[in-house]
Amino acid sequence: MVNGEQLEQVIEFVYLGSTITEDGKCGGDIRKRIGLASGVIGRLSKIWKSKDISIKTKVQVYKALVVPTLAYGSECWTLKEENERKLHSLETNCLRRMIGVSRRDRIQNTVVRERTNVTESITEEIQRRRSS
Repeated sequence: MVNGEQLEQVIEFVYLGSTITEDGKCGGDIRKRIGLASGVIGRLSKIWKSKDISIKTKVQVYKALVVPTLAYGSECWTLKEENERKLHSLETNCLRRMIGVSRRDRIQNTVVRERTNVTESITEEIQRRRSS
């Protein structure tokens, strides 16, 4: 009771854009963020494909638009291995688009990271945000 009013207990609710569930799981919220970030990546396809834009500039666009969209509210996520794999997959696909290589080219993810000079993974970014 708050101020004499009985509060209703719900299974989940949205607070500041993040879904808070009764059981504390955040898989749905992570899937939603991955979907939103995928949309941003798709809308930036002309930039990723452009040969006139340097990789350094593409990485700056990635860090300015994609990462904040993906990581919004991530401070309260409980990351499981499955969720980390999904986040890494999205990140790697975006980095590959930037340098114009596909999975068929059989270039290792470490090489893709070296070419883009992105040293911090998205999960490391999330952990850093939590500790700040």
